[in-house]
Amino acid sequence: MNYRKIISLAFCVIGLSFASHAQFRYGVKGGMNLSTIHFNKDLFSPQSLVGYQAGFTSEYIIPKSGIGADLSLMFVQTGVEQRSKHYAKNYIEIPVNFKWRYSLPFVNAYVHAGPYIAWALKKDDSWSVTVSKTSSTGIPGTATVTAMDTDAGINAGLGVEFLKYFQVGIQYRLGLKDAYKVSYSGNSYAQNRGILINAAILF
Repeated sequence: MNYRKIISLAFCVIGLSFASHAQFRYGVKGGMNLSTIHFNKDLFSPQSLVGYQAGFTSEYIIPKSGIGADLSLMFVQTGVEQRSKHYAKNYIEIPVNFKWRYSLPFVNAYVHAGPYIAWALKKDDSWSVTVSKTSSTGIPGTATVTAMDTDAGINAGLGVEFLKYFQVGIQYRLGLKDAYKVSYSGNSYAQNRGILINAAILF
């Protein structure tokens, strides 16, 4: 899958929103990530890591339809925890979501979904993690997890907007690109997963 083409297509859709006289707003966004890593081999059982996110966001909504998109530039921390040790990875991330906003009593609700692409701030990060006896190999030992330079996948979430300027949302991140290479009894790979809780102020 060519993630650059997906992102380019998303930007084209946003461009069409401009052509349709979309309402444009921008602001700041931040929140908490509950992230983990999904391995294609059962080597150990990682626990979720609590990280954070912060950055800038924008929204484009076509009047009266509630249909539009949002685009953000975020600092995002992901990772995993094992045996009380924290393994964190920091990215600069661009998520592009297609959005549908609709009115409810006192608030506006929205759902959105779309691709993201992220670039690691530090290259060649590697961790040594303990492989359990109950893994698919059945052999305890130490594996080396090496983070790759980029990550990509999709987000999907929902939220509410109140007082016209404030948004609070929750979304799920599904990494589709291998973000980690694991060296132990042959190579295996892992993708990022996570739940993101965030708040934004739009002007």
